[in-house]
Amino acid sequence: MRGKELPADATVAEGRAIFESGSVRLIPLLHDGAYAGAVGRDDLEGADDEAAIAAHATAQPPTAAASDRLADVVAGLGEESGRRVVVLGDDGRTYVGLMCFDRDRTRLCIDAECHAATAAGPPAS
Repeated sequence: MRGKELPADATVAEGRAIFESGSVRLIPLLHDGAYAGAVGRDDLEGADDEAAIAAHATAQPPTAAASDRLADVVAGLGEESGRRVVVLGDDGRTYVGLMCFDRDRTRLCIDAECHAATAAGPPAS
């Protein structure tokens, strides 16, 4: 695995450990390299630490194929979609990665920038 994803048989405690980072909002779950769902921070509220994380995978982030045009992916994001997109191989199953956009959806969110933005709070109006 490359980043903040977990195997589908991981525990809730393993997910909570990843969510300790203020910038993490979504954890993709993988089974043998295939995308098996995602868990959002709120999905784990009240869950037992030893429970299987996959049982709490209710987040439904948008997905895109690695070959999709970025402009089309961004244009397809609605207000309710959030700012994260799970990128899959053209087979629709193989996990490629997770894209995170800034609040304006004009730039990719770089992990260090996300940490700084989280620490600073919401932008001034």
